[in-house]
Amino acid sequence: MITDIRGHYAKPEAKPYPSGPLLPQLTEYLLNAGLSDPLTTIYVTSEPLESLVLVIFLLVLATLEKLTWSPEFATLVCVNRKDPVDGAPFVVGIVTLFKQFHSSHMERFLSYVGQYLRSNISTAQVKGNAVPLAASLVRVVQFLDQLCRFAGISRAVVDRYVPPYIFDRVAC
Repeated sequence: MITDIRGHYAKPEAKPYPSGPLLPQLTEYLLNAGLSDPLTTIYVTSEPLESLVLVIFLLVLATLEKLTWSPEFATLVCVNRKDPVDGAPFVVGIVTLFKQFHSSHMERFLSYVGQYLRSNISTAQVKGNAVPLAASLVRVVQFLDQLCRFAGISRAVVDRYVPPYIFDRVAC
């Protein structure tokens, strides 16, 4: 069964996804044995929601204002201890939320982030001289770096939306 599933993901057009009564039982056994990945598990399926990606993008921007980068922990941490938000669990929550929807939602989210970064950087440049990135833009890049790590998104995918020189300017 696992070989058939791997074969499907290797060549989705050639092999259909296996089905049958054994698959739910196998999933339950693998879950109980600890042989599952919660970050890639799809818990709920639903119809596409038009504005969901935009709402998540705005939520991320609003939440990033409450976070700062901690080199000690190599993650985003809250600025004010009274704020009940922590960077790594927030990123994992966003990744898990996107896993419940079609992959095009993540692609659109990356395009929003890329457009946001490119537009803010281009307006900040003065007469072609490189200026330091604003702290809010640095946090967005750091969030995006962690999002890619947790979601297993390659740099090549992100480079379609965010130019590589932006990542090179921020040390995560």
